[in-house]
Amino acid sequence: MIQRLQTVYLLFALILGTLLYFFPLAQFNAIDLATLEPISYVIKICTICLRDASGLEVSDSINIWLICTYTLAMATVLVSIFLYTNRKLQILFIRFSVLLILGSIFLVFWYTDGAQQLAGVEKASAYSPYNLIFVAELVLLWLAARAIMADEKLVRSADRLR
Repeated sequence: MIQRLQTVYLLFALILGTLLYFFPLAQFNAIDLATLEPISYVIKICTICLRDASGLEVSDSINIWLICTYTLAMATVLVSIFLYTNRKLQILFIRFSVLLILGSIFLVFWYTDGAQQLAGVEKASAYSPYNLIFVAELVLLWLAARAIMADEKLVRSADRLR
């Protein structure tokens, strides 16, 4: 299982995806209209945090849809690692996780845009470089699917020789 190249790709995608839970995906500053103090919005996979000028968390809300889609995407990657005996199902799981990761990317942009509109901030680039982990995951999943298809092609050609 581990000696297969697609397993390594899937494992790296899973590790990168797990790291994304700990890093902020977007961050921007605004002014609290009630107190006229600066506040900072930090958007992560699990929460949207509001921090005051001293750095203390004022409030946070849970991104339930983002948590569900991204956790399901990582779960399908994990399950696809152990489906090495059924290559067609493994490819299906990888394609499903790609769709879920694309949905997670959409939700990150949607939550950030909504938070910026709520705060009354002009549309500014507030995204962190950690969003590139999404792209790296998609590339790794594509490489894994390609390696699985190459294995399937090799097995089919060996079956024709028999």
